[in-house]
Amino acid sequence: YTPPNRNYINRNIKRLNYVQHQKLIDQLKDVASINITCDFWSNRLNKSFFVMTGHWLTTDIVLKSKILHHSSFNRRHTSHYITKILTSVLKKLKILDKVNCIVIDGAANMVKAVRDMPVVIPRLWCTAHRLHLTLTNGLALWSKKNDIEDEQQQDLTLNNDESNTADMDVEMTDTEEVSDETMDDDREEEEKGSEEMANATKVEDWEDINDDEITDNWAEDVGVDDNDPTLDVDQEDILALMKKCRRLIYCIKNSSVLTMHFNKLRQLANVQRCLSNDVRTRWNSTFMMIVSILILRPLLEKLMNEKYNLDLPQSQIDQLTELELNSTEYNILINLHQVLQTFYHATRSLSGQTYISIGLCSFIISRLKTYLNKTENDNSIVIRVKKLILFKMNHYFDNDNDQTELIKTFGYLDPAGFRALNEDDQRSVEQELKRTIENSITIIDTLTTTPSPPSATTATNATTTIDATTASLNTSTPKIRTKTAQSAMDLFLNAVGDTVTPKQTDTSAATPPLSLTDEIRLYKKLATKYNLSHTPSEQNCINFWKQNYQQLPLLTTLARRYLACPASSVPSESAFSISAFLARKERSRLSGELLSAQVFLRDKLYD
Repeated sequence: YTPPNRNYINRNIKRLNYVQHQKLIDQLKDVASINITCDFWSNRLNKSFFVMTGHWLTTDIVLKSKILHHSSFNRRHTSHYITKILTSVLKKLKILDKVNCIVIDGAANMVKAVRDMPVVIPRLWCTAHRLHLTLTNGLALWSKKNDIEDEQQQDLTLNNDESNTADMDVEMTDTEEVSDETMDDDREEEEKGSEEMANATKVEDWEDINDDEITDNWAEDVGVDDNDPTLDVDQEDILALMKKCRRLIYCIKNSSVLTMHFNKLRQLANVQRCLSNDVRTRWNSTFMMIVSILILRPLLEKLMNEKYNLDLPQSQIDQLTELELNSTEYNILINLHQVLQTFYHATRSLSGQTYISIGLCSFIISRLKTYLNKTENDNSIVIRVKKLILFKMNHYFDNDNDQTELIKTFGYLDPAGFRALNEDDQRSVEQELKRTIENSITIIDTLTTTPSPPSATTATNATTTIDATTASLNTSTPKIRTKTAQSAMDLFLNAVGDTVTPKQTDTSAATPPLSLTDEIRLYKKLATKYNLSHTPSEQNCINFWKQNYQQLPLLTTLARRYLACPASSVPSESAFSISAFLARKERSRLSGELLSAQVFLRDKLYD
């Protein structure tokens, strides 16, 4: 067998890339409305790439997601050039006038680029990025200075483990199965697996944890000034502790003697979990670092006790002594873990790519705020941590009224988003939906149902929606669900203490064609009943509209437009991970053109 040569493979990749681009253009012809995410990333060679993903709902309520564009970007990242490439790509795909919303991070150049587009397209912030800023700056997880940790992390690998987390007041055990690890002088490949603490529940992989080969805008605006007089005492303590944890992990991983001895301790204890480094571009990496330290606490303490028996210079022994964590510091980590695991599950729920997430956005944000305000059974450390996070959450989520209203409008047609709105918000969104229907010729032309006068029965049965689950959030004891495999939403609801109990209700409602006003009334009635009979989950929105789209033809058109909008730019982040893997060191000769073609083709060839 003679394998094909390099030139043959390159030619075929380029041919496939062209063919699939044409197929994508043909596929998008039948799409009435599309939402996109876009972002930049740079690899460790500082080569920059631009990616765009598209998301839409089909007529039979199926969510579709595709990588629309991926290319190297060899210019300065000014808003002018970003606007130019955005417009060019959308025109080539013939969807410039079909874009409903663009989801981006908060970088100033991206914001201005969308604002300068030749057509007016709403911009939506990435909710995961907002949570990232809330936690990193609210808890002072990073300093603005170029600390030694920033340099150290470039030589270490971010742990991509799937982990199990639990309340830290019980004994932690480890039952994972992992891949074999290999090691060189500077780098340890992190095992893939899962860890279990007592009473832990399984956590699915979170796809947007990227490694150190990826640099994007998420590091912007992250970090606090060490000398800022407005820093809270708790923030100063957390910042100092995070620095100490990073130095401790670096000290162990940067020493072959300490690494080998620590690995022996892990083997003897049958613990496969590694110490995890964190990066400032992903707050959840700091959470994973905390989890790893807490799981490995007995081994770290044993290492400290045995350091004098190792072949270490006195300077290194002194450094280990200085970096040893005391009981007070471990207690802070335990309490941080307790609070952060709720945000970890929330971020995972918002980051899904296979289900509608924009409606979950309003629901999760409201539940997070309720969780942060509920402190009656918390200790003093947890109360102060919640207070710090709540202050920043209000800052990042409530100061931009346009973005807040956009999230409410887009999420209204998801039963989860609907249940998070009060009556004033509902009325405001309903007025906006009516204006959209009345002013949008494109939408009106697609409607085939002739509106009929509202029936007396419908008008009589229309009632004000009451969120039956809001009051239950004031309870103090979380209800643990017993499903075999819990979703990210299940884990989030457990973490915030949501005790929703589904009630069996009759959701069937055969009605004649309705006016828009009566469709809204019927939707409110159906959504309320659906919420009473279903625990919040990622699949509820799709299931609801598959059951009711024939009764709500006018609102279904808007639902297909709004609900396909992602709550975060994670689809773009996921493409970054693919790119980083394809362009790893072993394939450093891969050109930017071929790399982009392979990333673009990934979700096309097996569709």
